[in-house]
Amino acid sequence: MHYIPTPIPPLIENNCQNNCLHVFLIHNPVAIIMTMMMVDAFKIPRDKVRVVGIRHTSTKMTGFHELALKERDCDRYINRITGRNFAARRLRREHLHDLNYIVYASWVYPEVEELLSSKRSLGLIAFEEGQQSYYLSTTYRHNFLNRWLFRRRKVLNGSISHYFRGDTTAYVGLTDEAFPLVPKDRRYVLSNVHSAAQKYAPRLKGITAIGLMPAPRRLLAEDVLPAIDKLIETMHGRGVIKMHPGYLSEQYYEPSRFAKYIEKRSDGLITLCPDDALLELEMLVEEKKLYGARSSLVRYADLLGSSFEQVYFDNYIAPII
Repeated sequence: MHYIPTPIPPLIENNCQNNCLHVFLIHNPVAIIMTMMMVDAFKIPRDKVRVVGIRHTSTKMTGFHELALKERDCDRYINRITGRNFAARRLRREHLHDLNYIVYASWVYPEVEELLSSKRSLGLIAFEEGQQSYYLSTTYRHNFLNRWLFRRRKVLNGSISHYFRGDTTAYVGLTDEAFPLVPKDRRYVLSNVHSAAQKYAPRLKGITAIGLMPAPRRLLAEDVLPAIDKLIETMHGRGVIKMHPGYLSEQYYEPSRFAKYIEKRSDGLITLCPDDALLELEMLVEEKKLYGARSSLVRYADLLGSSFEQVYFDNYIAPII
């Protein structure tokens, strides 16, 4: 991928020389990479960057100042009734009450909506985070009836037109195909992925075969271990199996249990992939062969010079899209 300087969105360019903060919400590995690339490409002052890890996502690799979401036991119940994210509300009041800020996120989920609700918010910049960024998604109008309280059911029922607000000022992707229905004058394509790779210490050097487990919501509980068996059978030799981050948030899934199972079933040839291995950056270090259900990594493997072999899991619950 050749580096081509990317124009800076006006919202960023007009606020880089003042005390405006740049708040990035991160909930998966692609978001980590996109954050580092955007700060570099758009020349955002590093001391003005704040990162927020969503759903226990570690932001340590970015090297930026982290704002912690402090969830309380009652939050989930209150959030469901009100449609508001109270952990994000507390974060906003504690850390973002006296400075203007720009929000960066992959789509408008509850934490994002809460940060955008402040008068201090200058606007939203959406960035690529996976396959969802390539859906034929239209935007929704920002009004009372499209608050998360009412929008949630539409999203859960499979609507792809309730992810992005119509007043989003810019959409940042890794390819020209990202955000296909967004006007071209609001789309920006980054090509400086190597700037993120320079700050990454590879965890899988010399390991070329990587099996990918589907998200927990794509498999019934009784089909998880058979899915691992299917990957081991397909991979034919040495490698690692990467568990979906969703398994880390489920208390009944223990990484040590998976590690022992994988090693036993593969006669020690295959091991559990380290949680902090970022496959998109591993593929920049050396060519990989990925195995799994169809996902955004199909696109990224092709983009970064690696290959992908689709695996058909029994009773796999395919995405609506």
